[in-house]
Amino acid sequence: GEVVFELAPALPPDVDGAPCAPPPCAPRCKTVRLTLEGLYGFLPDPEGPFGVDSFFPNQLRWSELAFEPELGGRAGIEIRTGTSASIEIRGGWLGGFDDSVRQTGVFGFAPATPAPPIVPGLIPGVTAVNTGTFSSEAEFWTAEANLRFACASSACFKLEGILGARAISFTEEALASNFATAFVPGFPLAPFVSSEVDNLFLGAQVGVTARWMQGRSWEWNLSAKGLLGNLHRQIDVADRGIFAGAAHAGSLEEDEIVFGLELELGARWQLTDWLAFTGGYTLLFLDNVQRATDAMFFGASTSGAVQAQSNLDQLVAHSVFLGISLDF
Repeated sequence: GEVVFELAPALPPDVDGAPCAPPPCAPRCKTVRLTLEGLYGFLPDPEGPFGVDSFFPNQLRWSELAFEPELGGRAGIEIRTGTSASIEIRGGWLGGFDDSVRQTGVFGFAPATPAPPIVPGLIPGVTAVNTGTFSSEAEFWTAEANLRFACASSACFKLEGILGARAISFTEEALASNFATAFVPGFPLAPFVSSEVDNLFLGAQVGVTARWMQGRSWEWNLSAKGLLGNLHRQIDVADRGIFAGAAHAGSLEEDEIVFGLELELGARWQLTDWLAFTGGYTLLFLDNVQRATDAMFFGASTSGAVQAQSNLDQLVAHSVFLGISLDF
């Protein structure tokens, strides 16, 4: 008989024929990528004095509160529109943050009464020592839609451009209540002061993602995005029995063009041609955000009410993530 040796057909070469690129018809030959990830989110703690800072050692302070890291999640879908472009939609919730503490001390207000201060509006009056419960809670979510397109590539490296739209929502509430004694003598209802702020950013983002392939299973990626858009701030403040009896409410609404930044460092382990594990770290920065604990103005005590104020800060949120990616 005749012995015939038949060679297996060679696999089609990668772009550069190098071992760093994924094998033919591996995940990136597929059309849809679905990513589901769990988050461990970190938000900055409330800060600052309660009321005008009296600089007394027993000044009541919001900084006694501390937001513990919380669990959240994010999900995304990426659809390839060609060999070098894709559309990505992604959303995430950093978690619900809250804390409460009971503390004893004083707070300042202006102008000081009954006698005016030496420097009107600057040297505060100081309340008697009181004990109250101070609490705050916050929620943070983000959503984005992007067009990703190839800028440069080799066997082991790829650079993608990002053009997209971004929405970010940060809401926070602060409450001081359950005071041991009344601030207004003879007023029968328990005093309190509260604030609620809603920061909603809507804008555009541009960025790049660099990907390094290590063998056929591992990928390391680094993304940087710049954000620019409108930040709408809604501030609502209410009080009862702080400077005068009865209930009072005030609000303030603002719009401003602000900027932000997002950095993400991630890794991807391709287990099969349709399943991968993902993990990494994200930093998100947004400028001119209003915190609830800074929204109460105690500098108009003669009006009988705590006023709403704009006292802006920068928000820096951190998160670590771990999840799975499915390719179809």
